[in-house]
Amino acid sequence: MTLCSAPPNEGHDRGVAQPGSAFVWGTRGRWFEPSHPDQLRQASGENQMPAFYFAQEPLEESKPMQKKNPLKLNKLQLRTLALAQVLARDPAGAITDAETGEVTLTRLPHAHGNHVHVGAFVVSSKDASGFDNPAVWVALKRKGLVREEARPGGQVTLMPQGLEYDTGLGDKFLEPSDH
Repeated sequence: MTLCSAPPNEGHDRGVAQPGSAFVWGTRGRWFEPSHPDQLRQASGENQMPAFYFAQEPLEESKPMQKKNPLKLNKLQLRTLALAQVLARDPAGAITDAETGEVTLTRLPHAHGNHVHVGAFVVSSKDASGFDNPAVWVALKRKGLVREEARPGGQVTLMPQGLEYDTGLGDKFLEPSDH
């Protein structure tokens, strides 16, 4: 048997509880009784159904919902990780360790003008500003997404968790490069 909530409005009429009302100037006084009941009303001759009942057949098993951004990365951390994931898929700029599943980015892109080239894409400099922000890499390391912070030489190693983390941004701000 499975615990389920009672079906809505099955033999019951429930109103909406409302606070009392008074005119702004208060001349009619406060109305203390709400217009709608806050209790279930019973139809004549019917037994009141409890708020929960036991179903005869179990409900369908549903997949647990994955929490969006479970590590609570901030916007800059999310953008930086999403761009690092794009770089990790580029064989020209990444080395994959088959044993550990880690990917080392051999160089991080730098802005020129108002944009940055990330693999085959062009990204706004503002969206890629996390590459040059040491605090972003420290936070990503602390959360187990990168093994080490970006070094001055421009390398960083993404852990398997960092490669698989769903930032929700993978396709939001990338445009194919035209130069």
